[in-house]
Amino acid sequence: MNNKLRAAKEESSNKLLNKPGVTGVGTGKKFVDGMPTEEDAILVFVQKKKNANTIRRQGVDDDLVPDEIDGFVTDVIEVGNIQLQKGYRTKARPVKPGYSISHENVTAGTIGGLFYDGDGDVVALSNFHVLADDGKAKIGDIIYQPGTADTRATLKFTGWSKPYDQHPYIGTLKRFNPLNSTGEHFHDSAIAQIHPELVKGGYIDTIYPDLGKPLTGFSNVKIGDTALKCGRTTGFTSGRVIAQNVTFQIGYGFGLCTFNNITLTNAMSQGGDSGSIGLDKDMKAFGLLFAGSPKVTLYNDIEAVVDYYGLRPIYEPEENNAKWANLNWRMATTDGQIDIHESVVITDNANHHCYIETSISTLNRIKATIDTGSDMGATWGPGMALIFPNMSVRLNLRAKGTYGAEVNQAIDMSVGKVLPNTTYSIEFVRNKDFWIGSIQTLDGNKVRLLELPISMTGPTPLFVRIGKMGDNHGPKDFAAPGSKNEGQIGQCRLLSLEYN
Repeated sequence: MNNKLRAAKEESSNKLLNKPGVTGVGTGKKFVDGMPTEEDAILVFVQKKKNANTIRRQGVDDDLVPDEIDGFVTDVIEVGNIQLQKGYRTKARPVKPGYSISHENVTAGTIGGLFYDGDGDVVALSNFHVLADDGKAKIGDIIYQPGTADTRATLKFTGWSKPYDQHPYIGTLKRFNPLNSTGEHFHDSAIAQIHPELVKGGYIDTIYPDLGKPLTGFSNVKIGDTALKCGRTTGFTSGRVIAQNVTFQIGYGFGLCTFNNITLTNAMSQGGDSGSIGLDKDMKAFGLLFAGSPKVTLYNDIEAVVDYYGLRPIYEPEENNAKWANLNWRMATTDGQIDIHESVVITDNANHHCYIETSISTLNRIKATIDTGSDMGATWGPGMALIFPNMSVRLNLRAKGTYGAEVNQAIDMSVGKVLPNTTYSIEFVRNKDFWIGSIQTLDGNKVRLLELPISMTGPTPLFVRIGKMGDNHGPKDFAAPGSKNEGQIGQCRLLSLEYN
């Protein structure tokens, strides 16, 4: 960015914001007939444009925006009445970005994305005014999904019990950036910790609706770039960046709050979209949506938000060979490590989860061949899961050397013995009426573990997970202090995958 232009904007912002009707000041390009030119400009945003001659006749010349400031032309842009974006949609299990969320005392906003924070917890990112009730909330308060305006459930906390995905709430307020009417601010943000049992159960999904892809990282955008967002009210919308480094004054219950370094797009949101993440065409986040009008949408700078909470994407892009990359596998891990090459190698301690995940639009059969590896760490607990809109189904090579199945973390069965350093095949097949899950054992026999009616699950899962998908699937004494295996970890390998 032109440093002289930025300096001119910073020096003139306070004076311009004190003029009647002016709500924001930024830098960008001069617009002609609705399109940006190549000329640098100081952009002055007003609720409603007024004719300069009318202002002069009224004898209030001081209200006029000067034609230029420090050698840079000014451009007055009408943006309407800027308001915080609060509003009103459906329950999503697994929890996913773009959907309704709120504190108990707030109507509804949007889950911008799911991340690991600096503590390694899985958190949902949204706004201060969505999750923290403009600062009136307390850390640990229950967070509802969908938001209170969208839920038909009783808004009462009844504890955490199985099945975890049936509760109208998903976690608790963990942290927020406090705002007030004094000083300057850079982001209206808050995070909620997703309850660990939902994470362990696989009830999180980082795929953005309609886009069909996860967040791939963070980026900077420039004027004219495409902006994308998924929000609870208007769904998937796209727009264009029209200004950057904007300073705006926004009205809150406690008074006016001044924000710096805002990115402005044309209108691509309505009430309830607050908390959405602004994405570029490469699925990288550039901003956190927090306010707007019928003419423009405002985003806080994502870098400030990321730095404040120590956020990182749950699924990092993998550099891998075509055998696995063509299926667009994503990885999820807390402490472990996944290497995707000719085989998928999972390295982790006992009682941790560590898996890869993919979305498959149609599925009739999927079979994974797994080498259990040594008898430590992640090797006692690999398996495969199908995640449907209303339930999850797993086939596991699990703790205590057994294999079995699990449905919604509530129906849990152990069947036979599993050996270390041994190859097993796990398979799901769909026939006319049922999903059938089976494991092929060491002696070549295929053991049918479960049959679930398609009328219960639906015809196609939302996504497939392979790896170690929950804690307590490893002998707890393997890495205990003082044991012979203290500090050791184990590995298992996913050797092949067949599906149609």
